[in-house]
Amino acid sequence: MELNKSIGVMLRSYTRAMNVAYNNKGSMFKQKTNSKNVNTGLTLGDNSALICFLHILQNPVKADLSKDLVGWEFSSFHDYAGLRNGRLCNIGLATELLDLPTNQKAFIKFSHQTLPDHYQEYIF
Repeated sequence: MELNKSIGVMLRSYTRAMNVAYNNKGSMFKQKTNSKNVNTGLTLGDNSALICFLHILQNPVKADLSKDLVGWEFSSFHDYAGLRNGRLCNIGLATELLDLPTNQKAFIKFSHQTLPDHYQEYIF
C-alpha cells in the first residue's frame, strides 16, 4: 500500500507543477489509477514485467505512430538496442531483471517478436 501512496503523491506533484507552469487547472490523470504487481516468471507468458517492457517498446507501432520501432525517436528502444547513448534508462538493471539479450542484434530481434493479443490480459 505504501507504494500506491507514493505513486499518488508523485502524480499529484507532477500535475501541480504542470498546472503552475502552463497556468492550467484540474487533473491530468484518470481518477482512480490502478496498479498491478508485475511478477517475473520463467517464460515470457509468465513474466508480466517483460510483457510490459515489450508492450511499451512496441506501442508506437501498434498505435500507428511509427511504421517500426526505430522510427519512433522518443522510444527507449534506441537506448536498449545500442542505437543511441541515452542516460535515462538503467539498461544494466533492466537487462539483469528482465534477462534481456545483451548483444545488439539479439536485442533488436527479441524486441520485434510479436506479442499475442491475449498477453494484454497480463498487464491490463
